[in-house]
Amino acid sequence: MLLHFLPKVFQFFGKGIDWTTENESFFDDKYIPIKPAQGTLLYMHARALNAKNIVEYGMSFGISTIYPAKAAKDNGGKVITTESLARKIKTAKQNFE
Repeated sequence: MLLHFLPKVFQFFGKGIDWTTENESFFDDKYIPIKPAQGTLLYMHARALNAKNIVEYGMSFGISTIYPAKAAKDNGGKVITTESLARKIKTAKQNFE
């Protein structure tokens, strides 16, 4: 990932990167989940806030989604998530199970 984004660092801090033209196939096989400690923190925050409806944009393979989904379920709610790459949805559903 570092080697992929390093050449773009000046674009990012300058006028910005046009993500809509980025070659999204680069991300097809990348698992970029949060760390377990970060997931635990998300879970604890959602539980403490009694969050019932949580929205996530970009679930990828769904690994990081599991933490807020568990909190929402424990609070009697649900997570609504999106993913722009349809081919990742199948794997995400398997991870949810």
